[in-house]
Amino acid sequence: MTHTEKKKAGSLKNNSDIPWFAGIRKELADRDKQCQLRYGPMNEYVRSQVFDPYKYPSVAAFKRAHPFKVSNINCKLIKKPSSATDIRKRYYENVRHKSQCDSLGGVWQEDINRSNKYDIGVCWTNQDNAHCGHNYQVASLLRPQDVKTKDLKQVLENTKNSCNSDPKCSWVKTGKYSYDCFSKNIINDIEGKVTDPPKNMPRDVTTGNIEQYVYDWYVHGIPGKAPQTNELFGKGNRCTNQPQEEEESGISNNKIRYLEKIKRRIRALNPLRKPDLVELEKYIPSMHLQKYKTAYVQLKKQDPFGFVSDEQKDELLSIYAPDYFSQKIYDHLESLEDSDVTDDKEISLLPSIPQSVVNMIMKNIAIQGTNTTNRGVLAWHSTGSGKTCTATGVIDSFWDDKDRSIIFASSLDAIASNPDYKFHECAMNLYPRFQSEQFVGDTKDDTMRNIGAAFNERGVRFLSFAKLANRVKKTQEMKGGIRRKSKVESEKKNVVLNSPVKKISKVKNDEYVDLNNSVLIIDEVHNLFRPLATQRQQHEYLEKQLLDPRKYPNLKVVILTATPGDNIPDVMKLLNIIRDPTKPVITPPNVEDVNDIKRFKQQIRGLISFFDMSSDLTKFPEVVDEAPIKYPMSLTQFERYVDAYKEVKEENKNYQKLSKLNQANKYWIQARRYSNMMFNFDKDMALTDFSSKLPGLLEKLQNEPKAKHYVYSAFFENRGYGGHGIIAVAKELDKLGYKKMTVSEAKKLNSQNKIPDKKKRYVLAITNEIGEEGSSSAGKNLHEMIKIYNSKENKDGELIHIFLASQGFNEGIDLKGVRHIHIFEPLVTWASDKQTIGRAARYCSHADLDRNNGEWKVTIHRYMSDFPIDIHKQTIDNEQARQNQIEQDIQRLTNNIQVLDKKTNKTEIAETKKEISRLNKELKEVLKEIKNKKKIDISTISNIEEIIFEESRSRMKQLLVVYQAMKEAAIDCRILENFHSATGTKVKCENF
Repeated sequence: MTHTEKKKAGSLKNNSDIPWFAGIRKELADRDKQCQLRYGPMNEYVRSQVFDPYKYPSVAAFKRAHPFKVSNINCKLIKKPSSATDIRKRYYENVRHKSQCDSLGGVWQEDINRSNKYDIGVCWTNQDNAHCGHNYQVASLLRPQDVKTKDLKQVLENTKNSCNSDPKCSWVKTGKYSYDCFSKNIINDIEGKVTDPPKNMPRDVTTGNIEQYVYDWYVHGIPGKAPQTNELFGKGNRCTNQPQEEEESGISNNKIRYLEKIKRRIRALNPLRKPDLVELEKYIPSMHLQKYKTAYVQLKKQDPFGFVSDEQKDELLSIYAPDYFSQKIYDHLESLEDSDVTDDKEISLLPSIPQSVVNMIMKNIAIQGTNTTNRGVLAWHSTGSGKTCTATGVIDSFWDDKDRSIIFASSLDAIASNPDYKFHECAMNLYPRFQSEQFVGDTKDDTMRNIGAAFNERGVRFLSFAKLANRVKKTQEMKGGIRRKSKVESEKKNVVLNSPVKKISKVKNDEYVDLNNSVLIIDEVHNLFRPLATQRQQHEYLEKQLLDPRKYPNLKVVILTATPGDNIPDVMKLLNIIRDPTKPVITPPNVEDVNDIKRFKQQIRGLISFFDMSSDLTKFPEVVDEAPIKYPMSLTQFERYVDAYKEVKEENKNYQKLSKLNQANKYWIQARRYSNMMFNFDKDMALTDFSSKLPGLLEKLQNEPKAKHYVYSAFFENRGYGGHGIIAVAKELDKLGYKKMTVSEAKKLNSQNKIPDKKKRYVLAITNEIGEEGSSSAGKNLHEMIKIYNSKENKDGELIHIFLASQGFNEGIDLKGVRHIHIFEPLVTWASDKQTIGRAARYCSHADLDRNNGEWKVTIHRYMSDFPIDIHKQTIDNEQARQNQIEQDIQRLTNNIQVLDKKTNKTEIAETKKEISRLNKELKEVLKEIKNKKKIDISTISNIEEIIFEESRSRMKQLLVVYQAMKEAAIDCRILENFHSATGTKVKCENF
């Protein structure tokens, strides 16, 4: 142990275990040193592979479990340490050496490490935190196990008094069994955060000029301090907090600053001082260190005052530390990214402005209680803007209203792929309530567990639409039938409510939901109107319950969506679900009447938060949506398509009418399937006969081997040879040498904190592989696969190249670094199309890729089947002309036989008959071909994929006018107007 460590160890109470952990500490330091000797001073031992080394009872046990050999597997280059901090941002979690701390601009103290409670050394984020932490040296009080098992009452009291006696510091219980000494500035930051809306916020958001109020509050601080939020504007790659800089050479200013900082640090070290000599070992190889010291002494002797200039040091260091003082370092820096060397701190975790606005609006509704009849908000926030965290903000808003149930409702698939721990993480990072002593544990994992337990205790529930419908219906039956109706004057006039229906006593059973005493957070709302066939009854029941707000006048609702609807009727449904029950039914505007559009805006005032950040290229990738490529079907595939097409009855062939009723897929699904591909793949069949589009997809996948791909098809069936839909794609990838990543393989790798070897792989996200849609196991299994797919090591797709998904798993998943999205068939709704693109073009989804090298771009590839090239009327006409010619030749030869003398022309007659026989055979083939051609005459057949694609876009024209009115009437329109304008979203806010 060093002198410093011995001194610290001596100050600890109950230190019988010192040799044990000090031995492990020394072993870790030795491994670091060996890595540095072999690979250079910026390398260290890969400790993350061994979990917590201090869990082992002895050095011998640790070494047996994790034998060490110097290699590039056990050692890694630390270009720049992680800037991740503890939840209160007191110290950097993963910094182990002073040099790493200096590169982050932190304050290094040889205190008990706050991350693992055993190492010596902490990189504090600032001097205040370092000051208070440095005065606290009782390691046992930092370790929950020691506090729990040892008698530390007197030590605890003494240390508490010592901390509190410092005017800058305050004693804090950091967990159930742990304590620490905090800077009061940290506590003030936590306590000083704005957590509630001002008392004078308008009670009625539909009439109280809420737009101006929130603008004044968030922009001008009137009537008081607004909640802290993330900055909306920036340049460059804001996902790693790297502003764009002009560069005159190959090395950016960030890199130059980084280099100069290291050089200044090395120059300041005196090789004649033992502590400095130890520090120099990190930068100068051991074989050169003594030579540098000797040369340094000689320079000191040459100067009458014993002074060694920086120029002299640089000359020596260019010989003995060439990695930092020669051209080599410039070559090295040239290869690094700015994000590896920047001095900027990690972005602070704060909610966005729209997340905060929704949180405060709903908190105001919760605080007002029965004093307001406002029902809720439609949070129309673009895909990737953090709707999970917006939902968590609503949970926070109603946390203190203990009489009200909190329910998050979504589709089965979204529930499965968006597990509840993501909500706990949002709570921990963004909302001050969950950053208080009540929730914060010794580690982030402890904090997450504490928040999860609190969610369970508070009764926060995550339900599919079908489950919610069943529980609501069961509750209604338990209460004795239909809720009594409120008296109304007229649907078109203001509603006069009776006193609210008395609530039923709180039901502990999870099988019941009383909507009148609930806040309902609805996600992926479009799926409520488009249920699976097996859930249609439940969805229709729930939709009916929600559409008339008078049924549950005390219900509060927040709808989260990136696409409010594919058609105007669906949009009206959403608006009427959240409208104030005392207000008339919201009706759509006449899109050609300016005055009626103004009327519509007034009706929806106070109901919408609109936020579109999908065009912010500092956080989102550029999306290049290519026109669909048409692939002509083979005759074999086309014949099966025609059969399926003709199965649709004439009265059901009006696709546009069916689409408005959301019934198009019911009648056209079989034709869509055969337009994609056949069901039985004959081993002798060419792939182009099986599916016209599949070869094109496979070619594009192979043409981009160093980029990640996401392939989506609405169809998957393990039927016939080779399967159908996305399963058939997987089978073809198998033939090309790809290996499927299984759930069990992913779980094993993740549990061992390992990454797979580089190989051509794909993930197949379907029920048969992941689990039953909507189940918790499916969500967890999907998370295991996505964890590897999204890993930084897989940024170029070298571990898993392709992510295959079908409709069961196209929602709620968050993919990183995808460069190509393949939509294998036109999707029935515009919402589905947007959802598919949104899986991969997400907030900071490309942060690990090089923005300056054009890697922040997602290309959308669309595939569409077309009729075979040789199917047209001209072909049939040609065949009929050929038929006529053969028939004429047969008639002519027959006539010739009749005039020939049978006795003298036997040979000629025989030859003529032979020719007639041949022509008859040829005629038979021609007639068969004509029959087949007539069977698939395109004059009676339409291309269903082309119809779907064009119809989904034509429906958008009137809808876009309604959308624009909604954007301009949004609560937060004025706050976000400049941002939307700068990112290409044209919004002119309504001046009510």
